Amino acid sequence: MPVDKVESPYSPGLQKLDIQRIALPTLEVAYEAIFNLGMEDAPREACGLLVNESLGIQVIPLVNRAEDPTGSYRVDNDTLRSLALKPHTWAHVAVWHTHPGGMIGPSAEDLEHKLHSVKYLVVTIPTGEVTWF
Repeated sequence: MPVDKVESPYSPGLQKLDIQRIALPTLEVAYEAIFNLGMEDAPREACGLLVNESLGIQVIPLVNRAEDPTGSYRVDNDTLRSLALKPHTWAHVAVWHTHPGGMIGPSAEDLEHKLHSVKYLVVTIPTGEVTWF
């Protein structure tokens, strides 16, 4: 099952996927893990989900589906919209991506594609600055 077809970050489908789930103790450590994933993927933008669970914070890298992953990222918006309609599911979930070109904060395109009830964060490469939007 492709990641962008999963109904919920907590669904059995996601649990069965052969994807990297990094369990971390704090947000600061999660930011560092996202930074490291961004450094590995540079010059492409890395992206994924950040899930705050009772046992820790999960960083879940996803495939960047953008036509030009060096200038943008894309996670399936239909999936995000369906999840956003389930507030209990998204209470502790955010979408993250990196800006390997050094841009701090969300781009105009990031803001244009933002879904209202979904939290987002961007990690700037190479400075490591984190911006929530």
